[in-house]
Amino acid sequence: MSVLEGAKRWVSANRSAFMAISAVMALTLISLQLAAFFPGSQDGQTVAAWFQAVGSVATILGASYFAMRQVNESRRLAGQLEGDRLKRRWSSVKAIADALYQ
Repeated sequence: MSVLEGAKRWVSANRSAFMAISAVMALTLISLQLAAFFPGSQDGQTVAAWFQAVGSVATILGASYFAMRQVNESRRLAGQLEGDRLKRRWSSVKAIADALYQ
């Protein structure tokens, strides 16, 4: 496997994390561009405070996204397990019924 194929495989397996990292990087670049328009932008502490505020909001949004994704995945897996359990039960009932009619 080449390095490019490995990178493609990693990106496809970690698409959500890759998108989140890209979004944070884009948000950082946008914040840098907008920092000049904020009052007191010449003061380093003001710019740092704005970056911290934007970063905090991005972190909260990212955490809520990943939490909701994990909940949805857990629900999907629980439904799949329930379906498998019902299939096993049905196959047991069918095997008993087939044994009775032979």
